[in-house]
Amino acid sequence: KVWIRERLTDLGVERAKWWGWPNIYTYTKSLGEQVVAAESDIAWAIVRPSIVESAQSFPFPGWNEGFTTTAPLIFLALKGQTKFPAENKLILDIIPVDFIAAAVLTTTAQVCVEKSQQVYQLASGDSNPNRMERIVTLLGLYKRKYFQNKETGNKWFNEIIARLESRTVTTEHFDRTSLPMYNKAAKKVSGWLDKVRPSWGGGKVTELIDQVKEGVDKIEKFTSETKEAFDLFRPFTNENQYVFRCDNIRKLIARVSQAERHLLPWTPAELDWYNYWLEVHIPGLEKWVFPTFEEDLEEKPKRVYTYRDLIELFETTTKRHARRVAMRIERDGVEERYTYAELRELANRVGAFLISQNVASGERIMLLAENSPEWGMCYFGALKAGAVCIPVDSKSTIDEVVNISRSGTPIGIITSDDLLLNKFLELQDKLIVSGLSTRIW
Repeated sequence: KVWIRERLTDLGVERAKWWGWPNIYTYTKSLGEQVVAAESDIAWAIVRPSIVESAQSFPFPGWNEGFTTTAPLIFLALKGQTKFPAENKLILDIIPVDFIAAAVLTTTAQVCVEKSQQVYQLASGDSNPNRMERIVTLLGLYKRKYFQNKETGNKWFNEIIARLESRTVTTEHFDRTSLPMYNKAAKKVSGWLDKVRPSWGGGKVTELIDQVKEGVDKIEKFTSETKEAFDLFRPFTNENQYVFRCDNIRKLIARVSQAERHLLPWTPAELDWYNYWLEVHIPGLEKWVFPTFEEDLEEKPKRVYTYRDLIELFETTTKRHARRVAMRIERDGVEERYTYAELRELANRVGAFLISQNVASGERIMLLAENSPEWGMCYFGALKAGAVCIPVDSKSTIDEVVNISRSGTPIGIITSDDLLLNKFLELQDKLIVSGLSTRIW
């Protein structure tokens, strides 16, 4: 499975690059845009954000819940990295996430009421370019402040690291003098330790070699992962010198009334990058992202995943095994089959129906049906609607069903046509006589 996944990933990258895209992510976004653009009977607009980073102001400055494009660069700088492979004049086009939210809402509103432009590019590079040389300089300023105020570690070492300037270097210089070089050295040392380790035991000698090798392997793993991170973002920091024009979104935002303009902020031209990087973005990553990042990187023992609830288990299973047969039944000599994808779709329809019948979250639904695929569809459909399911044996009598309804107070009963016509024809009347407003579906 691992080999198949890695091989498919490699083939995807190869295909993406063949079409001129730097990675699978941008390639699949392009495929999605082509699918949308081919539609002629729906209202649509394509929104293209550049590199989305921490919020400028909403819901609060520095809000961030993901490991974004610039996060690896900043994380490594705060670990002491001083060399960054980047093209000085290249624009790293970043945009705060709250600006993106405002632009998407505005675009959506326009699509709902009138014909819109086909593409809205959401970027900062054409009005307020943020070049790699300046970004690395600002990163160096924050790194200096960080190590000077750092309370852990060796004080003199922190002071030395603080004074080492961050700078951009060519890819060749980086490969020759920085992390790739350390990675190659670690691999060689690790291989040499494997060779000299006594195969017959060796007591303390073997124990010492194993301890050293464990440390070397950690260095190799860290430098390898870091090199992969730099390689992943190299198209955005070294190669693709694009400037995205945002005329369409500026014209659209200009139509928003001044009284409501503050609710939909789109002001990339007014961003103070010095303030954004040093007072908003990097402190936000330090507070919300980095504390758990190192923990996430550590290898953890495998464990059986515990699902939060039945809905999560149902969704995961039906998506993972979408084409497999989930249920089969023979009726009147004909075998019926339902795949997991069909099961999910039909359960969704049941849930949608119950919501249309004003079934509120937490209300009870009685499920009175035979052992059949429809039972499972209705059960998970009720859960998806937020209802609580009361399963009742289809062999119960009408009086028993009424008594259970009186005790459980379900808002409605789901049953089959066969049961309703042949066994529970008088059920609705009995419920009404008992003073119950329970409906039957």
